[in-house]
Amino acid sequence: MSLASSLNTLCSISRSTNCCYSSFQAAKLISNLNSTHKTIATCAALKDRWSDPTSEYFKDRLVKKENVDRLIYKFRSGLFLRLSNVFFYGTACLGLYLAPDIILGTLEHTSFNFETFANVAGITISTLVIPTTSRIFTKRVVLKLYHNSSKDTYVAHVFTPFLLEKKIHFHSNDVVPSKKNLFFNLTTLRAKDYPMFYQPYRFVLPSDFNHLMGFDKF
Repeated sequence: MSLASSLNTLCSISRSTNCCYSSFQAAKLISNLNSTHKTIATCAALKDRWSDPTSEYFKDRLVKKENVDRLIYKFRSGLFLRLSNVFFYGTACLGLYLAPDIILGTLEHTSFNFETFANVAGITISTLVIPTTSRIFTKRVVLKLYHNSSKDTYVAHVFTPFLLEKKIHFHSNDVVPSKKNLFFNLTTLRAKDYPMFYQPYRFVLPSDFNHLMGFDKF
């Protein structure tokens, strides 16, 4: 009799343990569902935060496009870029100032030694190579970009050779994205055959960059 009661007791304990384990698994599953729901809600909030009223997320809504130029991009290192170009122009002027003395001193020697080669190379690099390379990159950097959503036009601010800002007006249909380079790409797109360089993460909204590059047309 005692053996039968003991077996019944063990069976009831086993059933209780299984019930507790099942309850624990159910609670864990509900917790995972809640966390997943929170994650989805957070992603939706971020999507609404980073979306633009002119983007595809709001295509079913009535959007009023204003005829104003809105700042959608700004290059934050414009001052550093200008100062570096001033330094490079200064080294070029110094090289041009010292070039006659170095060239005359080189012509006085009948032999062409390493010191002569180093002087000529230094003058060439400081007066031609560095300023030219700096200008090739600087002319492509877009300092500011404004977008008129009503006319779908853009106004880009870039540097002139004298480090002054000039404006380039173009339409979205004038934009031609450049081909990706495996090594180093100095051109993001071309607008009216003018090369431009952008940093995608500097745009106010990701949808602005997508619209500029024409990714929202696919």
